[in-house]
Amino acid sequence: MRATWNDLDRVMAKLDGKRLAPFRLEAALNKAFARGAARVYEDQYYWIKGFKNRNGHIEFRQPDLLEMVNDLTAAYC
Repeated sequence: MRATWNDLDRVMAKLDGKRLAPFRLEAALNKAFARGAARVYEDQYYWIKGFKNRNGHIEFRQPDLLEMVNDLTAAYC
């Protein structure tokens, strides 16, 4: 799953025209969820809530970037 988080973060940063530190999202999620309290992570791209059963809910904060991702995915498929 960690490769998926990193791939997602890479695509969002690339479409936003920003440089990305490798494994940024994975490290941030590990840090946020290690605390065990709120199990919520937020940044400029995502709001992510993790659950004890290792499921999660993700909300994208920039609809324009999400639309670009959807367009790219549709063109690829």
